[in-house]
Amino acid sequence: MPSRFVGQTVEVCGYMIDSANIVESADRDDIKHRGGLSIDSRGPLNSLHLGRLCVEGEITYRGCGTNRVICIDAAYEYGIRVHRVIG
Repeated sequence: MPSRFVGQTVEVCGYMIDSANIVESADRDDIKHRGGLSIDSRGPLNSLHLGRLCVEGEITYRGCGTNRVICIDAAYEYGIRVHRVIG
């Protein structure tokens, strides 16, 4: 529930399946995964990284896909501004 953490710094672990999103499944075609965050700001995160990772950053509200808001550069309603890569 990222909505509970908007504006707060959190640690998030997941899978980077492309350069724009961190999701809860390593399979980009996994229709079961619903959770994810769009990457608003990469900070020290390597945009070419693919696979599992953990980051620390601030949760943001993007509004993509709700209330007639369309974001062509993101898939998720919430994002993260990455401050550091963990491990």
